[in-house]
Amino acid sequence: MEAAVRGAGVLLVDSIILSGQIERGELVSIMPDYAPTPGFPLQALYVCKRHMPGRVRVFIDAIRTRVQGMRPVTV
Repeated sequence: MEAAVRGAGVLLVDSIILSGQIERGELVSIMPDYAPTPGFPLQALYVCKRHMPGRVRVFIDAIRTRVQGMRPVTV
């Protein structure tokens, strides 16, 4: 998000997440009517698998189960 706020990137996230930045004029919506197609890639980024908190693993597994029918998920 920081890169987009500095003008060095584009984000594809739900506008509710960025409502504060949009209201303050830090970010603008460039494609307000765009909606990703089903099966849009989902990525889970984390620092280290070896020291991953259990709640993070539970969350990733839940998301994997939820989107399994869409397309393969690599975690």
